[in-house]
Amino acid sequence: MKIDVNNSGNVTIPMRQSRLGPGGERVRVEVVQVGPLFALAKVVGKPGLGKIRVDHKLIDGPQPLCIGDSLVLGPIEYLRTGPRALSVRRLEPAKGNLLSSQRRRPVFHRCRGSITRIAASGTFGQITEAVTGRRFFVHTSQLRPGAHLHFNSEVSFTPAETPRGLVALEVHSASAR
Repeated sequence: MKIDVNNSGNVTIPMRQSRLGPGGERVRVEVVQVGPLFALAKVVGKPGLGKIRVDHKLIDGPQPLCIGDSLVLGPIEYLRTGPRALSVRRLEPAKGNLLSSQRRRPVFHRCRGSITRIAASGTFGQITEAVTGRRFFVHTSQLRPGAHLHFNSEVSFTPAETPRGLVALEVHSASAR
């Protein structure tokens, strides 16, 4: 078995020699989380294996990954921060289903609200939606230029639901929009 170790201590194991997939040749995964630079995917049928990073630059075609997309991963590089795919291929959909490249991107409606809580560290807080009173978690990484975590400041945001609850994405200052 050929295992490559680079100067930073990262290990690369060719997929046909790893034990992740049937026969060790490839791994079928499903996208469970999507971010601006990469997506995280879980191995189908093996929940204990954790998540594998899939960089968007590896994806064929112009459409980004969507949650639920099925992929086949080639070699996987095992980094200290976790496994990362080095090669990705989209799976063909079942009959009657559309490829993610044929799907329309979902349209998200923006909500308005105000910041009602801020953590002592100042890195996260809570937004209460003006219309419904629903509470959304907000992290400073989602603040766009001109938006700040200030108590009672008016903001607009894109709502999202995660397994941990409601979150606010792409938060803008209401005065900037």
